[in-house]
Amino acid sequence: ELMTLGLHPSFSLLCLIYSWSSGAFVGWTSLFDAMLSPYAAYSEKFIGYLSFVSTIAYIMGGIVSSWIVDKYIPRRMKAVLLLSCIFSAIFTGLFCLSVPSIFGSGPYGVIGGGKWWLLFVCFVLGFPNGAAAPIFYEFAAQITFPVSEGSSASALSLFENFGALFLYEGIARMSSNQAVNGIFTFGMLMCVWAMFFVKEEYRKADAEDEMTETIYSRISERSSEHTPLLSNWSLGS
Repeated sequence: ELMTLGLHPSFSLLCLIYSWSSGAFVGWTSLFDAMLSPYAAYSEKFIGYLSFVSTIAYIMGGIVSSWIVDKYIPRRMKAVLLLSCIFSAIFTGLFCLSVPSIFGSGPYGVIGGGKWWLLFVCFVLGFPNGAAAPIFYEFAAQITFPVSEGSSASALSLFENFGALFLYEGIARMSSNQAVNGIFTFGMLMCVWAMFFVKEEYRKADAEDEMTETIYSRISERSSEHTPLLSNWSLGS
């Protein structure tokens, strides 16, 4: 199964996208204090609130998207993932411009906006990343069927950890604190670009629909076989 997953182009792209949009995202938000405290005009307590708000939004996004996709748009998962990456890239860019970064070294960045603006931006950029997370797992199971869901989920989880480790121990160590925001924003833009090349398939859902149709057809056939017998019995009585 691992060989099958490794040779699946769309699944490989999903793993790379998820490693950044979820794994690197977690690593990025954990670095807010190190990235902002020495440069931004905000207290460490407020910077902690930014990480907290983005984490809460991440959790809420996952809950909301799971319900909406399961109930209303079970065959529009790629669209959900693409929109999530787009919104995340946009608001990550706004965050990058609202704090000290390579684009503006002032204490309030290029845009500024104050505390409430930053809290809003952190919430909105966390929500789509969280909204995409459970959809990645379900979409991966759909496109890799009949490979077991446990195998595809394990691979995604592994890449998520790699993404967090890569940003936290790699990029953050080799780049300046002010450059990390820009790098993460660029990574989200690359996620949007890569998502266009993921082939949308629903193999698992198609197999389930086919099985359901087969069961219904067999039930109909058996019902039609017993109907003449019942009619004859009624006439005879």
